[in-house]
Amino acid sequence: RIAVRNVTTAIEGISIRELATKLSIEEFEMEKAKFDAGLSTGRQVLEAQQRMDESRVDELQAKIDLLDAYSDLRELDGTSLDRYGIQFD
Repeated sequence: RIAVRNVTTAIEGISIRELATKLSIEEFEMEKAKFDAGLSTGRQVLEAQQRMDESRVDELQAKIDLLDAYSDLRELDGTSLDRYGIQFD
């Protein structure tokens, strides 16, 4: 049960992180446009870029977390062995 819940939670985590990445990209693009119009500073653009990069890393980590949770689930139900053709006699 816990392994199934971990997979479900990881899937939800990916959706949340994808949205956060999308928003941080939009924030960066707006900050860059403000800079180009003379309404922002280079520092503000760099900070927005840093937040965008952090969001991308968080999204990748969420995808890794899903793979880990899925692997744990497969290990529990024995499908990992079947997948690789390993049998015990």
